[in-house]
Amino acid sequence: MAVITPQLRRATESDIEFLANVVLVSSEHRYSRYPEWDRDAFHAGLIEDAADQVAGGVENSTTYVIIVDGIAVGRARLVTTTGRIEIAGLQVLPVHQNAGIGTAVISQVIDTATGAGIPIVLDVEPDNPDARRLYERVGFRPSGPVINDRQPMVLHTPLSTP
Repeated sequence: MAVITPQLRRATESDIEFLANVVLVSSEHRYSRYPEWDRDAFHAGLIEDAADQVAGGVENSTTYVIIVDGIAVGRARLVTTTGRIEIAGLQVLPVHQNAGIGTAVISQVIDTATGAGIPIVLDVEPDNPDARRLYERVGFRPSGPVINDRQPMVLHTPLSTP
């Protein structure tokens, strides 16, 4: 299998629709089973969120378009502070999933965090077992109880281990 080296390009205003669509199509299989779920309202909210993120409305947050071989295949959102990096979102279009792209992006984040000696944190929804398996495979472990349907997880880099 070829080594995948995704590029992370900082998202711009022209990426807003793509960012919203990536989140929508990568998660709708989980939400569509709920009768009260409204796809159009969810999508509209995702567009608002992406616009806010791209405009710098979320403190310490940077949203990226994941590019592989010149093709936009996903999005990543990182929140970076002096004491940690949070993976606040990582979605890959379904047609590009299971190709090592998510793992490669996380590896890049791990390299950055290791160089800074800080941990990486994230939350994963309990109804997203594929994401949880990915995070556990690369070293994340639960770091507390499920709160608001989100499982906090942490990966300590060599210099950040408590």
